[in-house]
Amino acid sequence: MEENEKTLPETISDFLNIARRHKYYLTIPFIIISAISSVVAMKMPLTFVSMGTILIEQQQVPQSMIQTTVTGFADERIRFIQQRVMTRESILSIIDKYHLYQKEREKSTPSDLVKKFQDDVDVDLISADVKSTQGGGKATIAFTISFKSQQPAIAQSVANELVNLFLAENTRVRTQRATKTTEFLSEEADRINREIQGMESKIAEFKEKNGKSLPELLPSNLAAVERTSNELRQTEGLANLLKDRIAYLTAELPRARQTNLIPQQAGEKPTPGLSKEEQLRTLKAEYMQLSSQYNPTHPDVLRVGRQIKALDPSFTGSLDQQDVALELEKTWQELDALKEKYGEDHPDVVKLKLKAKKLEGQTASKPADSRPAPDVGAGSDDPIYINLVGQLKSSQSELDNLVKRQAYLQKTLEQLNDIIAQTPQVERGYHELLRDRELSLEKFAKLKSKVQEAKLAQTLEEEQKGESFTLIEPPALPDKPEKGKRSKFLLVGVFGGLIAGGGMAALAELLDSSVRGKRALQAVTGIPPMIVIPYIKNDEDLALERRKRMLLWIWCLVFLVIAILLVHFVVMPLDEIWDRLAVYVQKF
Repeated sequence: MEENEKTLPETISDFLNIARRHKYYLTIPFIIISAISSVVAMKMPLTFVSMGTILIEQQQVPQSMIQTTVTGFADERIRFIQQRVMTRESILSIIDKYHLYQKEREKSTPSDLVKKFQDDVDVDLISADVKSTQGGGKATIAFTISFKSQQPAIAQSVANELVNLFLAENTRVRTQRATKTTEFLSEEADRINREIQGMESKIAEFKEKNGKSLPELLPSNLAAVERTSNELRQTEGLANLLKDRIAYLTAELPRARQTNLIPQQAGEKPTPGLSKEEQLRTLKAEYMQLSSQYNPTHPDVLRVGRQIKALDPSFTGSLDQQDVALELEKTWQELDALKEKYGEDHPDVVKLKLKAKKLEGQTASKPADSRPAPDVGAGSDDPIYINLVGQLKSSQSELDNLVKRQAYLQKTLEQLNDIIAQTPQVERGYHELLRDRELSLEKFAKLKSKVQEAKLAQTLEEEQKGESFTLIEPPALPDKPEKGKRSKFLLVGVFGGLIAGGGMAALAELLDSSVRGKRALQAVTGIPPMIVIPYIKNDEDLALERRKRMLLWIWCLVFLVIAILLVHFVVMPLDEIWDRLAVYVQKF
């Protein structure tokens, strides 16, 4: 423990001895470097800084009522505006406007001047802890813009110019962004509206092309099918009734014509008292009936033929076409009645078919399966006959109209069935068009709502009711220079002098081979000294000590001056310190 207490002072004393031995190596570099740095610091040009503070004010209208179109964090927008303001063209115009860097212009390029201007401009953000519904954190509430110059007035003017540029650029950017948002949404809404108009044209063309097959017309088409089917059935029923009526009237016509004829059996003589025409008509009716039943060589046919020839020498064996037609119509009526009861192979049916064929051969004017229309020329003086003929013509006319109506209804029914069959395919295409239109209408409604909101936001920005930059502290004329640059240079010089002096002293000690002190001697010989005789000072030594003390006081004074300079340039100017001390003394 005692050895440690002796060792520490001896070690410190060794350092002090080294310093005393190499005091010139230690002090001379320190003094030279400190002096040079002090002179250089004093010679450095004074720099004045003018600063303006801009507050970021929130939107005046609640965002729940009007949503702004300018989004993003404040610091991002500030840096964005800074890039817009600090362009090469803008910087060069400011340099020319305020005649900056007159000395540097001769040796520097425009790019160098722009770089120097950017170094002299400083934009600092001011943040604060905020709390909101979305949580807390740091938020930028303001920022400062400063400019450094050797002339206070220039520093203030340029700082004011930059502040005005920032304020104007912020207003322009926000208004421009709101305007572009409104224009974009309006153009998009117009485009969607044109698409809707095109879709409506396609829907109109689709309806025009498939108007009867549209799905909304399916109930009416089904109802039309039902109505048409019912009407068709009714028309068919009426047509059948008219056919029966025509058949009945056709069958009654021969009877009406023969009401004045007296029928006679084959082989009988004409009834006395009848006129020649009446007897001839009766014989012709009997001849026609027999001719339809027997061959021309049959005795009854030949007998009646001779009787007719006796009354009418011009008779050649052929009857009047009118009489044949009436008999043929009567035969057809009987044939239709038998067909309803029997088949085609029934003997009575076959017999009547042969009779009709023979009568048709005598008429020689119509095909075998057609029915001749009765002639209404004869017997027109009989009221009953005329009435029947009129009813027959009316019924035939009605039947023709019903047949035409039936054909029309059948065609209409086929068309309705085709339309209903096409409805599913048409419905799919129609619903696709309607769905596309509904989607476009929904998108158009949303866009129109956004356009209105964007217009409100644009008005908000144009009237500067949204988030804005407010100049709360304009750049002032600086009355004191900036002290940071000189102070830093002076501190670097002082510490550099100390390091240089210590290095020179350490190097000199390493190069010195002298043996000093008992420990150095013991280290060289390996034997500790028996006795140590102290150094005896004489008058010269005492005078030398006095000179050293004087030099020490001088060095102390130099250090004091250096310390005062350091305090003045690094910590606080001396006049401010003096003012504060005066205020402090007055308090007590």
